[in-house]
Amino acid sequence: MQKRRMKLRRLLGFAAGVLGIFLVPRSLNAAIDPPVTPHAIPGVGSLLQVLDRISGRYILSGQQELGWDPNRLEEDIDYLEQQTGKTPVVRGFDFGDYTYGPELRARLHATDRAIAWARRGGVVEFTCHMAMVIGTPGPTPQFYVPSLNHDGTNFDIRRAVIDGTPENAELLGKMDIVAGELRKLQDAGVVVIWRPFHECSGGWFWWGVHGPEPFKKAWRIMFERFTGKFGLTNLIWCYNPTDSAGKMEAWYPGDDVVDMIGMDFYPKTWSFFGLFQGDHPVFADDYRRLHAFRSGRKVVAMTEDGPIPNPDELFKEGAGWAYFLTWDGFENDTSENPVSFLKAVYSDPRVITLDRFPSLYEAELNRAK
Repeated sequence: MQKRRMKLRRLLGFAAGVLGIFLVPRSLNAAIDPPVTPHAIPGVGSLLQVLDRISGRYILSGQQELGWDPNRLEEDIDYLEQQTGKTPVVRGFDFGDYTYGPELRARLHATDRAIAWARRGGVVEFTCHMAMVIGTPGPTPQFYVPSLNHDGTNFDIRRAVIDGTPENAELLGKMDIVAGELRKLQDAGVVVIWRPFHECSGGWFWWGVHGPEPFKKAWRIMFERFTGKFGLTNLIWCYNPTDSAGKMEAWYPGDDVVDMIGMDFYPKTWSFFGLFQGDHPVFADDYRRLHAFRSGRKVVAMTEDGPIPNPDELFKEGAGWAYFLTWDGFENDTSENPVSFLKAVYSDPRVITLDRFPSLYEAELNRAK
């Protein structure tokens, strides 16, 4: 199923767990908004400040893991280390399979692995391909709509945001499963960049097929449930639309429930009759529109990518993405990211890798005093 997702993506187109000294309260002066979470742990604000401060000077490297196969959990990170000798800072995790059933929760251990990553000094990002039973014709819960997957779900988000409906009960139940895992991360002192209902305006997931209004209601239900019922104070809330104009504004849940804005990019990089298409573009115009949308008050990141943006072009064009996060399987696809290019990216002094991040983090906090 996840391989199908990668193919569909081709067609369609910090959270940092830093412990110890990284969670010490800081007095920071910056233009970005304070964390939207009430009583957020100090690391939330500190990480947001660092991500904002490095924008345009550095970019954090990131990689999504193949988190749904227990035998392949490390293959993406291992490949990068073998080819470049470096380790990315941001690691993307997914709670999606936790919403299928208890057997997957028992064997994938995403929460434990995220805690271990944070203890190495890395940044943790989580999303969730939330799979639903209601509206799904087959025995396996789904998150895609039927137009993209013949087994897809017709789960209706419009009914899910109405108290007392079966859809509402399933939605709240799935939220509670995820919140329980996020609470374990909080108990371990881990800050999480939380990217729920990702690619919301694309129309290929059940949460985006009925327009912005029910999506925004679902976002606020989750925010209130996570911060209220579960007392989560370790989250950086990342809004993830599919364009930087029009839909971005219409689908925005609100300044009071969003810390970050992220966008995903899967440009084509194949050759056609010898012509190379899309030489690792940096999407500078999209960055500028996203950054300007809230007058620079929200951190902006490239929350997914296929081809990694070219660092030389990225800094030349002023694309100040806080980090990139390459989707699993794209880093080792040499038609998308040749090994020579990977080595150039990960050896670039402006691209921050895991070995350099802790000292950079501390230096940026000290500079902000």
